[in-house]
Amino acid sequence: SFPTRRSSDLISDNYATGKGGGIKSGSDGPTVLINCTIKNNQSQTRGGGIYLDMGQGAVMNNCLVTNNEASETGGGLYLAGGGGVWSIDFFNNTVANNISDGISGIALYQGATMNIINSIIWETEPIMETSSTGHENDISIDYSLIANGINGVNIYEGNVYWGANNISSDPLFCNADNSDFTLYDNSPCVGTGQDS
Repeated sequence: SFPTRRSSDLISDNYATGKGGGIKSGSDGPTVLINCTIKNNQSQTRGGGIYLDMGQGAVMNNCLVTNNEASETGGGLYLAGGGGVWSIDFFNNTVANNISDGISGIALYQGATMNIINSIIWETEPIMETSSTGHENDISIDYSLIANGINGVNIYEGNVYWGANNISSDPLFCNADNSDFTLYDNSPCVGTGQDS
C-alpha cells in the first residue's frame, strides 16, 4: 500500500471481503485524512470505515465516520500499530452509528498511541477497546464526548489518560437516523471544545 492523503472526500458505499471497507492504508507512509466523510462502507473482517495497519503515523481532522459495518471488529476504525511505535492524532472528528459483532467504534491494537481532542465517539455498543499482543496502547482523551465516559474505554495493556474536560451525555445530533450529525444549538458539545 501507499501513503494515503485525502482531503474533502466522500468515501461511501464500498464493500471489502477483507480489511478496510472504506479505506485501507499500510506501512509505506503517513495517512492524512482531513474534512472527509467515511460512511456506509462494509468490511467482512476489520475496519468497516477505516483500517490502518503498521503505519508511520496518521492524522485525522474534521472527519465524519458513520454507518459503517465490520463483521469482526472496528465498525468505524481499526488501528493496528504492528508492534511498532506510531501515533494517530485524532482531532475534531465524529464517530457514530457504526456496527460490528466486536467493537463498533474504534479498535486499537498492537502498540499504537492515540491522541483524541475535540471529538465525539457515540456508539450503542462498547465504543472503544484496546488490546495488544505484548505491546502497550496509550490513549489520551480530552475535550471530547465519549459514550459512557471513561467506562467506554476498555484497555488490556497500556494507559488511558483521561482529561478533565471530557463529557459523556447525549451529543444531540439533529437527525442521526437520517445521517444528519450536525448538532442542535443546545448540544452539550457546543462551546465546550478546545480552541484550535
